[in-house]
Amino acid sequence: MDKIDTENKLLLTITEAKQLLNCGRDQIYHLMENGSLDDRRVGHRRKITRESLYDYLINLPKYKDDQNVDHI
Repeated sequence: MDKIDTENKLLLTITEAKQLLNCGRDQIYHLMENGSLDDRRVGHRRKITRESLYDYLINLPKYKDDQNVDHI
């Protein structure tokens, strides 16, 4: 898959967002519907604000290293 340059974009396509989050199209639409990602209409297309994508990532819970480790 080609790398995408999103550094200077204010709005991202669904495809760009799913590549950056490494998730599926359905997950992106779910995140838009529940308000986790802020989207805008540009013509007939929905675009995701870059800021909301960063905010979503920052607010994800941190993985705890000892969460799935069996203690001896």
